[in-house]
Amino acid sequence: MKTVYINVLLWLWSLVALCAAAAHIVMPAWTAAGTNWLSSAHWQREIAYFDIVLAGIFSWTARQSDLSIKRGAALMLCGLSLALGEGHLEGWLQDAKIFHVLFTVGNGLAALWSGLAFLSLSENQKGKRS
Repeated sequence: MKTVYINVLLWLWSLVALCAAAAHIVMPAWTAAGTNWLSSAHWQREIAYFDIVLAGIFSWTARQSDLSIKRGAALMLCGLSLALGEGHLEGWLQDAKIFHVLFTVGNGLAALWSGLAFLSLSENQKGKRS
């Protein structure tokens, strides 16, 4: 039961990453228009590939029963969400374009959620299956 919260987060993050990847590949100008950043189809594809790989890693992790794997993923996702959220927050402070606002809030919530999940999967449970 302890793993439900991290599993839901991992699946949700994976789904959002796959949706973002599809948007970056199919509509690169549209995705760039929702930010302060310049449009580049090549750069958008690179971001999409990054999102696809992360979605694969996080969805694989959600299916694992080993708590140490989930704990590591929670810590990684917390750091990643803080880093991505910081970039979007900086963009939001320059100009409140829709994707900066959405992804600042979304990454902030993901960082909080994954941080709490990391702490809830206590070290003494490491390696045990739940």
